[in-house]
Amino acid sequence: MRRYNLAYYFLTMLLIMGGFAAMAQNSYGLIILGLVAVSFGLIFLYQLFQQASQRVPHKADRMIEWTCLFLCAVIFACKLFYIEFPFLDSLFQLSEIVLIVIYTGRLISQYRLFRTSQSLLAIRLLIFYGSVILFIAGLITVSFNALIGITAGAVGLILFIAFLLLGLIKKQFSVKGEDLSATTVIARRSTASLLLASLLSIFTLYWGLTHTGILPQLYSDKYPQAYFEMIDQAATGKEKPVDGTYRYQVFKKNYDEFVKRMGDQNAK
Repeated sequence: MRRYNLAYYFLTMLLIMGGFAAMAQNSYGLIILGLVAVSFGLIFLYQLFQQASQRVPHKADRMIEWTCLFLCAVIFACKLFYIEFPFLDSLFQLSEIVLIVIYTGRLISQYRLFRTSQSLLAIRLLIFYGSVILFIAGLITVSFNALIGITAGAVGLILFIAFLLLGLIKKQFSVKGEDLSATTVIARRSTASLLLASLLSIFTLYWGLTHTGILPQLYSDKYPQAYFEMIDQAATGKEKPVDGTYRYQVFKKNYDEFVKRMGDQNAK
């Protein structure tokens, strides 16, 4: 999977650049973010097909993992491009729940495998998978309970930083006659979790900095700022849906119809 590392690095840099462009009130910033999400989705889809053609251990859970990551990337792109369809949020949350189940299973199996022979490695793996699970749990719960969601994300970020710092104490572990790092052990099971942890740590850090006022919110000139404020209220659980519909969804529909009518009148 090393051949994908350059693509992951390039897309992550574009993700950060697009975020800063959007914060600087450049409307193309969200376009960059959307294209990055689509690119990640295509890579995940390719790796899903590649995984299907291979005979490797744990093939089933890897295929499910790539499928969920593909769905999350595509849905994220849809949200950035203001594309809505029925059950979009439900599909996103279902994919996240499945990922939690997968990573919980890996946490248990990897910890049991190394807890007697390499206790420090087992602890690092426990911390790593715990951080990923908390990151995803925070994304799921933030729309229902903002405090729980933000807390889960913050604890996940702390654990991920602890995982990185523990690497300074001992970098290599003897695993079946090989000297391997903790990240190599994780990557041999699947590189997706390492990528996901890195991306979600960036999102969590950005979320915290924007909600404390240190960084500005993302900007787009396609809709009024009130639209994004309503989205933020829905995402943080401050607003509850009425008949399954949030205010920003009603606003978007009415605003799009208004813009269309104005365009038709100008065309006449």
